[in-house]
Amino acid sequence: KYIEHSHFNQTVKQILNVSLYRITKYYGTIEIYNNLGVLKLQEPYLESKLKIDVQNLQNGMYILVLKTSDRIFHAKFQILN
Repeated sequence: KYIEHSHFNQTVKQILNVSLYRITKYYGTIEIYNNLGVLKLQEPYLESKLKIDVQNLQNGMYILVLKTSDRIFHAKFQILN
């Protein structure tokens, strides 16, 4: 498995926009974890440009994890409402 970290550091209010430029497989799973490591959202994705609705999550730091069949990408982001 290949793990890649991205310095995403995006501040988000309602929608998290993600573009998958270096991933050749545009299908897999999105997971969002809070700063305590608790899984808050999990859903499949099938596109290279993603719009993830995060308005139901509380303010704070989160980790976005994108999983394909052979790679795992992760990045931090912050929600401020």
